[in-house]
Formats: sequence, structure tokens, C-alpha cells
Amino acid sequence: MAGESTGSSRPHVPSRRELRAQKEAAQRGQVSVPVESSISAAQPAPHVPVIEEYEVAATNPALSVSSSSVQNPEQEFSSSALHATAESGPQSAAEPTHTASEPDSTTETTAPFSRDNALPDGGKKKPRRGKSAVATVVILLLVALLAAGVYYALTRFVFSGDSKPSDYEGAGTTSVTVEIPEGATGTQIADALVAKDVVATKQAFINVLAVNPEGTNIQPGTYELKLKMSANAALAALLDTANRVDVGITIPEGFRLSQLQERLKTRGGYTEAEVQAAFANPEAIGLPVEANGNAEGWIAPGTYQQKPDEPVESFVKSMIQRRIEQLDSLSVPSEQRQALLIKASILEREVNIDKYLPKVARVIENRLDPERGKEVLNKLQMDSTVAYAAGRTSGIPTADELKIDSPYNTYLHAGLPPTPIAFPGTGAIKAVLNPEAGNWLYFVSVNLNTGETVFVDTYDQFKEAKNQLKQFCESNPESC
Repeated sequence: MAGESTGSSRPHVPSRRELRAQKEAAQRGQVSVPVESSISAAQPAPHVPVIEEYEVAATNPALSVSSSSVQNPEQEFSSSALHATAESGPQSAAEPTHTASEPDSTTETTAPFSRDNALPDGGKKKPRRGKSAVATVVILLLVALLAAGVYYALTRFVFSGDSKPSDYEGAGTTSVTVEIPEGATGTQIADALVAKDVVATKQAFINVLAVNPEGTNIQPGTYELKLKMSANAALAALLDTANRVDVGITIPEGFRLSQLQERLKTRGGYTEAEVQAAFANPEAIGLPVEANGNAEGWIAPGTYQQKPDEPVESFVKSMIQRRIEQLDSLSVPSEQRQALLIKASILEREVNIDKYLPKVARVIENRLDPERGKEVLNKLQMDSTVAYAAGRTSGIPTADELKIDSPYNTYLHAGLPPTPIAFPGTGAIKAVLNPEAGNWLYFVSVNLNTGETVFVDTYDQFKEAKNQLKQFCESNPESC
């Protein structure tokens, strides 16, 4: 027929089915292309449907055939070229085609296609950082736990020198005395017991304390215990007051030196000569220089444990040392301590209710003030100082006592008395350091049973308050 040429053969263009078969073969590592796929340079470039080209590229990007290689009549389209494309990716028309068996040593080749390392753009997949980060955190946590376990094992077993706290058995053997200091913690008590070989280890006693709530009731003092007691037996002995061999002597706030000396004899068992000799030796009892050799006011109120056969000097020294530590904690300069204790001792003897302490402290300061105190001639006029001069510990001074010619009679003498008149407590000391603001010059306790006190600025107001006190004494003579 016209227009037909039976002697020529048309170039073979792979069909869609053949291209799909080639793609599957490439995925299995086997690429097979018919020999007839060669295109002669003398023949026009065949038209390859674009849809089939992109379908292959979309299905398997590594098997894409560039349009430039097909449209170039000098580019040989052979099975080897397609195989090279499958392994190395598409090549430009200007680059020569190489077979897989004869790679060009000067050309960089890519790794064979696989689903694990290839992406549509020919690059490699990014690592999955989410799972990697989680794995890292888990590993770090495990390492931390392991380190903590090792540390615990080292401190618990290696550094302690024992795999578990050792403990004695039974109630012990020979008697021994152990002193438990005031305010001692459980660890400090355990240390004291270990030092005297009462318990085997500190940890054994601490373990017993941890499971026994009664352990908090151990009182300071000197105890007669046994050597080599079990921790349980030691705790039971410390909780039994029958094992206390010391004597507790309590010094109340407002006590005087003469009252303390009497208690040392009646409760402490010391003789009159021992007591007098002790207070006559300020250095032996640790009395500071600013006390001028008189221990009045320099002993801190509280309870003290007298050790068996303890010398009186040592016992009194512990009382004075507690006062010094108290003043140190309040940052009171040494040159101000004597005057502070004198004022605080007057407060202690004058005031029965703590809320009045700062007000009475202000009255003292106002009366001692050169200007404000002119109205009273800078005289304190405190009944407590007159009672001290008269040798009494309570009651209102009589008319005769108010005339006693003594440096402690503040009705006659201006300023402070020469020494404290009692052992003041912490509240009175703090009130002197921080007196309440006010212009008061007078105060009167109008009810000696309740301690109710009136503070006034003028003498006329003071006389009215004195009348209230007079009425109280007429109704309550036993209190006055």
C-alpha cells in the first residue's frame, strides 16, 4: 500500500508493561532489555510517551530514563545503559554511558539501590532521632541508678567497715557511767555510748532509736550503765530514771546568790566551807573580770546536773559559763554586761508578767536619762532594790527599810546599784536591749496577785496609782 514500507523495521519502543517488568527486574537486581532497543543514528528519534517515562520514575526513581538520552540520536539505549541508570541514577546527555562491569575509575559511583538507604531524590534517609534520643535517655537513667547503687554500697558496707551494724547481746557486764549532755542529739548520744563501750557501734543504737519513739525522752544527765550492752538494753536503761546517778539542781529566774548557795548545800551536798571557798575564788569558778568578783546575776537560770563527786568549783563554773554563752549569743560587749545584768535583775524582781518587761525597761532608761529623769532626781526608787538591801526576797519595803543607808537603796541613791540583785532570765535581758517607746517615769503594781501594773508620766498620776495599791493591800494583807 502507498506510504507503507515493508523493508524497514520501526525502532522498538518499550511498552508500559515492558517498562514495569524492567522496574520489577531492577528491584530484584536483574535488568533485561531487548537487543532491538538500539536506536540507529540514521533514524529519527522515536516519540516516547511522556506519561510512561514519568510513570516509571514515580514507581521507581532509580529506573528513570532521561528524555535527553532518548532524544539524542548518538546516545545508545541499551540494556547496559539502563543497568547503569538503575545503579547510579540518571546521567546527563553529555556524559558517556558505562556498563556496570566496566566502571570508570574517574567517576564517583553511588551505592546500589535499596529501600533502606535511597530516597526519591537519590539521597539517604535521615536517621530516626526520636528513637535514638529515647534510647539515650534510658541508658543514662540506668547508668545513674547503677552509680547510686554503687555509692550506697560503698558508704554502707565498704566505708563503714562492716556489712551490717554489729551489736552486743544481753544486758552487759561491768558498770560504767556515761554523761548525756544537755540538748544531745541521737547521734551524739550514740557517740557517748560507743566511747564508753556500752554499745558496739553507733549505727546499732541509731537503728534502735529510729524504731522506738520513746527515744526522744532521754534526759540529760549522768547514767550508770553496763559495758557491752545490746542497743535495745542501752536505750531501756537510759529511759529508766533509776539509772540516773547525778543530781539535778534547778536555779529559777529571779533567784539570788544567797539562795543558790543554800541550794548547793541542801541539794548538792556541799559544806558551808566548800561553798564559801568556791565563791571567794572568782578565777576558779570562771567569773569574768567585769563582774568585779561578785557572782550575783552571773549565773544563768536553768537546771544543772551535778556529776558524782564533782567539785563545787566545777559545778558553779558550768553555770557561769552558760551565762557568758548567752551574752555572747546576744552580741553584748563585755564592758556593757554588768550594767545590763543590773537592769535586767531589777526587771526580774519587779515584774511578774512578761508583757510589762519592755515598759519597765523604758521607765529605768527614762529615770537614768539626765534630762527626762530630772523630775525624780535620776533615782530609780525601786522597791526590789530596797528589799535586797534589807535581805528580803518578797513583799513591799517598810518605812524603816526605805531609810536603810545602803548603795542598793535606790530611793536614797541615784543611778544603778553596784551589782545585780538576782539572776535575770532571757526575757528580762532582751527587754533591756529593746525597751518599749514611752515617756513613763512611774509604774505601780496595783494588784500583787495578778501582777496588774499601771504606767504613768507624772507624779500626780503616780499618787492615784499608789492609792489603788493601798486599797488592794487593805483587802489582801497576806499578799502585801
